[in-house]
Amino acid sequence: MEQTVIDPKPGTRQPSAVNQAVGNLLASQANLVTEDLASFLVAHHILITGIESIAAIKTYFERVPEIHEVVDEILGQMEAAELISVSGDKIKAKQRFVDIGGNVENLQRFLPRVFKLSTERVLSDASEGSHKAKREAVRYFAIPDDSETSAEAQALSLEFKTKMLILVTKAEREGRKAGGVRLVGIFNCALVPEDFV
Repeated sequence: MEQTVIDPKPGTRQPSAVNQAVGNLLASQANLVTEDLASFLVAHHILITGIESIAAIKTYFERVPEIHEVVDEILGQMEAAELISVSGDKIKAKQRFVDIGGNVENLQRFLPRVFKLSTERVLSDASEGSHKAKREAVRYFAIPDDSETSAEAQALSLEFKTKMLILVTKAEREGRKAGGVRLVGIFNCALVPEDFV
């Protein structure tokens, strides 16, 4: 169980015994970016897009007042957690891409909800016919849970993960700017009847 993006940058502050590293973040930083779905979206928008203007970030979230009203609070928390630095209207991400590691508490807090939310977004766009233009898709494969097929599925998952890591590293190296956050996920699990009641 992982959410892997990239290794910590050289020279990153080392965690204390009280605040251990989780992926490439300190535990307190990982807790912040996964606190709830709004925190997840705002934090990732700030870190991933490369937008350097607080006004531009606020303008982006104006269309959803419930999120817009928490932007200042999340900015303050991110600055206190040393994920960003702020000077006037300028914002600088100290680490653009985050890896919260395999911390089960963080993953339980938001991952099922963010997967549900993203699936509903793709299906909503598909019902309007806009998913192709947005390069969106959702797909699942139900396959036998025998050892041979499962091993082959795991190998394909690892290949996909490797290619995504290469893409993330390339985007960071080139300092690509973006208008928003795109979520790409994958799951690979054996289903059991108890999950369906």
